[in-house]
Amino acid sequence: MSLYIFDLDGVIYIEETLLSGVKETLTFLRQRGDEVSFLSNNSTLNR
Repeated sequence: MSLYIFDLDGVIYIEETLLSGVKETLTFLRQRGDEVSFLSNNSTLNR
């Protein structure tokens, strides 16, 4: 098992658009038992 930490803005999505291949990649990693986490330092958005 491995741990992957992804930045969000520009890696997972740009603005409101999920980038190509992200969903498939995250599904693949989770199905093989890897842990996936997200990290972002974008303080300009209030979500």
